[in-house]
Amino acid sequence: MPSLTAVGEGSNLYPPIAPDGTFKLKLPQGLFYPPRATMTFSFEGKNYFADLDPVNPVQGTRNGTEGIVQNFVWRITGPKPGALNPDVNNATHWFGFTTPVLFMPYADDTQKSPKPLVEGTRLVWTLKPTSKLIDGTEAKTLTIERVWRDRSYREIDALNDVPPANYEVSAV
Repeated sequence: MPSLTAVGEGSNLYPPIAPDGTFKLKLPQGLFYPPRATMTFSFEGKNYFADLDPVNPVQGTRNGTEGIVQNFVWRITGPKPGALNPDVNNATHWFGFTTPVLFMPYADDTQKSPKPLVEGTRLVWTLKPTSKLIDGTEAKTLTIERVWRDRSYREIDALNDVPPANYEVSAV
């Protein structure tokens, strides 16, 4: 059971959580930073940890005297709050995972340098799920298109906002 602290002192509170995810906790008088929430879950026999996203978050501190209510949701894909014009090429704008795609100037498997791509070449990735999504829902095949911009040996546009699951990946 967490101990309560005097007003102005930092404290982390870990209340008991009901099966439906709710909890109640009596707070001492004082101001509190917005609550944060995390969860642990299993996926294919391994345990993982995820941050939860506050619904309609309040900025700044809150007075604990009136009580604090904050709902959270687990988002595995979609634009993050604050990304007013989400950029498909900016990994920080999305909840889903990011897979960097690199141009390699030498292919180990063929022991040759690949033919350089022409600027503007259309690249198409197909991600075929081999598992359910991490939240247990059915995964769907994804097709992601990008246009090649010559960047030499640097990373090209990554595949962003991919819902976490296991995939078989192919590209043309």
